[in-house]
Amino acid sequence: MNFKISLLSKRFFAFLIDFFVLNVIILQPLSLRIQSVIPEGTAFGDLYSYFNQNPTLLSEANVISILIIVLFFSYFFLLDWLLGQTLGKKVMGLVVVSKGNFLYAHYGTKVTIIQAFVRNLALLPLFPFVILWIVDPFYLVWKGKRVSDHYTKTDVVSVH
Repeated sequence: MNFKISLLSKRFFAFLIDFFVLNVIILQPLSLRIQSVIPEGTAFGDLYSYFNQNPTLLSEANVISILIIVLFFSYFFLLDWLLGQTLGKKVMGLVVVSKGNFLYAHYGTKVTIIQAFVRNLALLPLFPFVILWIVDPFYLVWKGKRVSDHYTKTDVVSVH
C-alpha cells in the first residue's frame, strides 16, 4: 500500500462528513427527545428553574447528553481502531495508520486499541481534553497533524 500524508482540506471535509452523519443518526433524534420534554416557548434562561421543578426530566436530559458523548466518541474510536477509518475518512480516501514504535507496531499498520482510544480523547468535552479543542486546530495547521497523532505516533494518510 502506498501512503502519502493527507492534505488538511481532506481531513477537514472528512470531519464535516462524519459530523453530518453523527448529527443525522445520533444528535437529531436524541435532541428531539430532550426538546419533547421541555414546554414549547420556554426561554433558555428559564430552563434552570424548569429542570429544578422537574428533577426526573433533568436526569433524563443528563442521561441523553452522556449518551450523545459516548456515542460520538465510540464512533471515532471504534472505527479508527477496527477499520482504520470513519465514514468521512473513507469517502475522502484517508486512513489512520501507526507510525511504529508505539506498542511495537510498524509504519502503515493498523492502529492499536490504545492508539485509537488516546487519539480520540480530544473529542470528549471534559477538562483537560477541551484544551485540545483550541490547541489542535493550530497544531494541525502548523504541523499537519493533531497533537494526539503526535503523541500516539499515528498518521492520517491518503491511500493511493
